[in-house]
Formats: sequence, C-alpha cells, structure tokens
Amino acid sequence: MDKLKSKLKMFLAAAGQWRRSASFKKRLFLGGAAIALVLIAGYVSLVFFSFDRPVLKLAELRNSWEKEKLCHEDCLSFRRVAVQELIGDLASSPSYRLKNLLRSYFLDEGLETGFRVELIRILSSAYADNPPPYIREYLSNTSGRAELRAGIISYFSPEALSSDKKAPPGSKQTGNDFYLSLLTSGEDPLVKEAAVQALSSHGAGSGGDHGRASALSLKQLGDIAGLARDPSTDNHLRSSLVLLLADHYLSFPEEVGKDLQEIYSDKTGGDDISRAFAADTLNNLAGRKLPLPEISAAQWERYYNN
Repeated sequence: MDKLKSKLKMFLAAAGQWRRSASFKKRLFLGGAAIALVLIAGYVSLVFFSFDRPVLKLAELRNSWEKEKLCHEDCLSFRRVAVQELIGDLASSPSYRLKNLLRSYFLDEGLETGFRVELIRILSSAYADNPPPYIREYLSNTSGRAELRAGIISYFSPEALSSDKKAPPGSKQTGNDFYLSLLTSGEDPLVKEAAVQALSSHGAGSGGDHGRASALSLKQLGDIAGLARDPSTDNHLRSSLVLLLADHYLSFPEEVGKDLQEIYSDKTGGDDISRAFAADTLNNLAGRKLPLPEISAAQWERYYNN
C-alpha cells in the first residue's frame, strides 16, 4: 500500500511538472507570437506612413489617363484636384521620389501623350521660370513627339527654355527670335503652330504711332510674311501666319498691308482660306473691298479639324 501511494505521488509530481513545462512553453509561444505581431504591425505602419502621398497621387493620375479613355464628370473632377495638389507639392518641398517619378513618366514613350502633356502643364505651373533640364533636352530633340514639344513651347516662356548652355538653338536671342528659329527650321507643323501661337501671345500691346506698338520688329514680320508666301508652307500654318500678320497691321499698316495684298493675290502658291483672312483684314482695317474667295464647307471642315 505504501509503495502504491509512493508511486501515485511520483506520478502526480511528474504530471504537475509536465503541466508547468507545457504552460511555460505555451506562454513562451504566445509571447513570441505577440512580439512578432508587434514587429509586423510596426513594419506595416512604418511602410504606410513612409509612403510619399504625392507619389501615390501622381500614380493615380497616370492610371486615370491610362484606364479612363472617356473621362466624364467624376474623372475630370479627380484630375483637376490631383493636378492642383501636385502643383502645390512641387512648389513647396517635393521629394526626390516625386521628382524622379515625374521625369520617368514624362520620358516614358509608352504612356498616353495626353497625360505627358498634362505633366508639362504641371511642371510649368510649379517651375515657370526654371523647368527641369529634361524638358529643355526634350524640346531640343527633333525626334521627340511633336505634341510634347509643342506643349513645351506653349506652356514655357522662351526665356525659361533658353536659360542654360544646353538650351535649344536661339538661346542667346530674344524670345521672338527663338520662336522664329523654329518656324524657319524643318520642324513638325505642330511645333511650328505652337511657335506661331507663342508669337501671338507675345503680340502687340497698346500705344505707338499707329495706336498699337508691335512686339515684333518689321524685319521679323517680313520673315513671317515670307514664310506665308512660300508655296511649301503647310496650308494651316500659312493661315495662322496670316492671322499673326493681321494682328500687327495697325503697327505697320503700309508694310503689312503690302504683304497681305501679295498673299491675297497669289492664287496658285497660296490657299483660299489664307487669302480670305488676308482680304478680310484689308477690308476691315484698310477700307478695301476685296472679294472673298469661295470656300466650300469641306475646306472649312478640314481647316477646323486640322
């Protein structure tokens, strides 16, 4: 009997020790798991809060352009807000990641052209006088997309684009000379159209002997008239050049009037729409009564859809 009691005590002691050992292991396991969860939660929090929110916004804007080909009200509202936020981020203290992603997206030829033009607009709003070097370099690259190069001309001033040694040809000239250098080169018509629009935005101001002072010199206007008379000039570009000349008629009525008359009289090398613009200017500003060329609906449609 005593031996049985002794064995029972030994069994109970062993069982108690096992329970204590199992409890310790369990506590050890649970403690280790808790520590692991804390570390994981800390890592996730660190990653989450270290995200560059402007970078995420830029990525979302890119996805909008890539996935929403038809952008309706909600889409347009999102893009407007995203653009304004990105402009503010860039104007304050942009991160390296944001600036690097902007550059990467802009230079990615596989992305939507419209999105990349939007990036030009964002950059011009944030860095109006000092665009990133890759913007100037892209403008100098004649193999770059004409839409982007035209966008750069439209959104940035010639002074901003010509502010360093790597600037495009004409960097030591005036802004107007810079644009004229694009017109007289072998550039894509889209780039030339943007240059004409830029010249127009630098157009005539108030004052002067003829009621308006021209921002373009007489020589520069002569160069523009020569391009307008050139039979090899694209018809749509020619009409834009004629309108540019018309804007400066009051500054140089005799000289510009003569150029417009020559353009109107050229029925072989010119085009009817350009001739109509020239005649309309002379009729309204010089009191002439030149008959307007007959222009078909198809011609106007081609002009407006060019």
